[in-house]
Amino acid sequence: MKNCMPLLLLLLFSPILLSGQQEAIAYQTILEDKNGDKLIALRTEVQVVLRENSINGDIAYSEMHTTTTGLNGELSLEIGRGAPQSVEFREVDFTKPIYVELNYRPLIYPNFFSNRGSELLAVPYAIFSLRTKCDQGCPGEKGKDGAIGVKGPQGPQGPQGPQGPDSAQGTQGPDGIPGMLALELTNEIPSSPEENEIYLDDGANRLDAKPGYRQFSNGQWIDL
Repeated sequence: MKNCMPLLLLLLFSPILLSGQQEAIAYQTILEDKNGDKLIALRTEVQVVLRENSINGDIAYSEMHTTTTGLNGELSLEIGRGAPQSVEFREVDFTKPIYVELNYRPLIYPNFFSNRGSELLAVPYAIFSLRTKCDQGCPGEKGKDGAIGVKGPQGPQGPQGPQGPDSAQGTQGPDGIPGMLALELTNEIPSSPEENEIYLDDGANRLDAKPGYRQFSNGQWIDL
């Protein structure tokens, strides 16, 4: 078995409050070996130790977890929800500087490894606030949302807005085909016709052999 000491990289360390006002602190890390290879999907025993005042200070609290690293070697814990080894988590005095030590052993390794971590730079205010006593009683938990009220009556119609400006006049369209009121039936095709000239044929020159109009367009007569 490859004997190398994994290194612990701290990603996230933030206070949270869990259901039922149970105190806990979210703690996420990535486990890598000395070559930078991530320890992926490993069942791991973890001991979390909180020390007071310095990294070598007195132990204020310790607990055990058994968990599994993720596909990127990440390890997620909730400090305060493990199995306590001495005092309860609620007895930790967060008014003092607190340092985190992590001892862990992937089950494929025979020994525990240790990482002293660093000081809690962000005081868990949510936990500190929960423990603070109020002079005249602390606010209770938020109650459930009330039922939705009935729909109110429709308000009065607002005043009519001002009339918009007139739009610009459009361009004049092309002249239409000259009227055909004076046309009479004929079987003679007009000679020297003009473009778009129309006459009323008696059917002698139409393809359908029925009376109807014919128009001169692009040098030829077209049945309409």
